Amino acid sequence: MAGALGACVGDEPGTTGTGAPDGAAGNDGSALPDSGAPDGAGDADDAGDAGEVEPTPDGGILSVEDFSVHSSFPGGVAKVAFAADGSLFVGFTFRGQTSIGGTQLSSDAASDDIGVAKFKPDGKLAWLRRFGGAGAEALYGLAVDAAGDVYLAGDYRSASIDFEVARTLGGVSSAAFVAKLAGATGAAVKSVTFHKPTVAGGRCDAVAARAGVIAVGCTMDGVADVTMSTGGTADVSPPGSGAGMLFAELDPTSLGALWANGLGSDAGDFVSSVDVTPAGDLVFAAVSGSASDVALTDTKGSINVTVRRSPTALIGRLARASGLASWVKPFGSATAGAGLRAQGIASDMAANIVFCAQLTGTIDIGGKAVTRANPSAPSFEGMVVAKLRPDGTTVEARSFGGSSDELVRGIATDRWNNVLVTGRYTSTDFVIDGHTMPAPAASGNQVLFALKMNPSLVAQWGFGATTGDGALIQGQGVGAAPSGKVAYVGIFAGTADFGDGSPRQSANAGAGVNAVIVTRSP
Repeated sequence: MAGALGACVGDEPGTTGTGAPDGAAGNDGSALPDSGAPDGAGDADDAGDAGEVEPTPDGGILSVEDFSVHSSFPGGVAKVAFAADGSLFVGFTFRGQTSIGGTQLSSDAASDDIGVAKFKPDGKLAWLRRFGGAGAEALYGLAVDAAGDVYLAGDYRSASIDFEVARTLGGVSSAAFVAKLAGATGAAVKSVTFHKPTVAGGRCDAVAARAGVIAVGCTMDGVADVTMSTGGTADVSPPGSGAGMLFAELDPTSLGALWANGLGSDAGDFVSSVDVTPAGDLVFAAVSGSASDVALTDTKGSINVTVRRSPTALIGRLARASGLASWVKPFGSATAGAGLRAQGIASDMAANIVFCAQLTGTIDIGGKAVTRANPSAPSFEGMVVAKLRPDGTTVEARSFGGSSDELVRGIATDRWNNVLVTGRYTSTDFVIDGHTMPAPAASGNQVLFALKMNPSLVAQWGFGATTGDGALIQGQGVGAAPSGKVAYVGIFAGTADFGDGSPRQSANAGAGVNAVIVTRSP
């Protein structure tokens, strides 16, 4: 295990990133504008000197830290976010025993629990916490607000789980939750659930904090029971016959909903990611689609769009004051074998929206047609990053990758509107804007990658971590510190080289799965 995470001097408020959880159908550029947020509102990315000079792109390795998360795949859903003071928070799902910074952590029985760690700006561990019961718990989202407090999104399957109070399962298979932790200590100070006891369960797939609100997106099995900020609860039933989506903005103190909106169709719809614009609107990425066209609607009567064949990426913006849709864009195709699977979303300082997705075939993204970077392998998925204006019109969309199977998992923006992405690939011919990415050690092996693109989506640097034994490795989450320092988190099995001169081996002599945190200069 590596030592303390590398620190940056003079950190000021910066951004965090989001990405899709495991199993889900699955954050651009000049001087900084006024955020549009109310006085006193904002998040870690909304402060700072607009005249500060952007660091020269470098990407030099600063630190690598790894720790065990599971005895076997698919353990270790991992997310990362920076606070305004440059502290780094990492959330993960783990099983068994692990150790971070010399502190031990053990899950309850032989089931998955949630772990959260805070690293100080100097890279030293500040605290490490576990949340879980006798059943399986999972973390899917993590965010940090302007005050440095932490928000977790996920689900639990234990009969009872302790946050600030005990939360019960109530006769459903899984309970969707958001929990708030004190940034200084890691203690749970508030939590809220969205499942309807004995009726319907679900999971919270994503959470974001900005402009004085907490945005959440959940995939629900049926009606959601939402605690309102004005008191009492409200039943929100997403339309349609399949899985539906719940979006809400929460008061950061009470975690009561300021508004809630249910979206759904007869196809089944799954939340991938959420973020908050500088003005406090919720933006989301989701996946829908079936064998024929279906209508996507919402409980507020503000959405009626046609979803094409599966998979179709849904990108939308819901108003801060009401939750009404400003717009929703379905990006899909009527052609069998073509589709777009949204994985992550982020809003930059100018309220532009960037999202990442998996691509098969050719898809039109608001007038920009994208095809696999290497169309000679149509059976494999490629990677896409697209940028939309605040009104939802398309600025740019591009595909990237090689001739084999690719997976993009997380996306974020920094304070200069650059775009960060992470994921994994297996291609031997991945070249992007003159940057030749490292080839896998052997055919079919995976490579964890991180890319930094400028606001025009041109790559500034790219790095890959290889594993020599054909085992699992992938990036899952990415974020930027106020200084521009980049952190990305992923998982790996076997032996992997992350570029710091010290190859890592996962737990159980390489048979288990480890999480890894890599930090790089801007």
